[in-house]
Amino acid sequence: MLTFINTNYDRIIIVPMTLTNRKYYEEIITRLIDNKVEVKHSILSAEKETLEKCLKSRLESKNSWANQQIDRCINSFNKEITEEKILTDSMSIDSIVEEIAKRSGIILSDDNRSYIRKKFDRLYIFFKNIK
Repeated sequence: MLTFINTNYDRIIIVPMTLTNRKYYEEIITRLIDNKVEVKHSILSAEKETLEKCLKSRLESKNSWANQQIDRCINSFNKEITEEKILTDSMSIDSIVEEIAKRSGIILSDDNRSYIRKKFDRLYIFFKNIK
């Protein structure tokens, strides 16, 4: 599917994924590279407390599936999938986006939205993603 999109869409494609199994990671990434898809991979890494705080702000309970995966994911990123990491604990969303762009050689367009519009857009996405 990603190879098809890459072939038929002449723009940058960003695919957020949490791959914690090395076998699956290598299968997906190797296939993309073999199909001549340029892959730039970064792991967004954070401490457990930061992840718990983020999930709590999304109204996830302590017993939610996402909360139950935190330790497994952190362990995998420390031991199995150890590629380039961006430590996001003290970064804003804008800073994370800028860092990914810088590491990937992407030139970002100026964000001409007002402060209020940015806040509104983020709130809209927040409420849209509440399950």
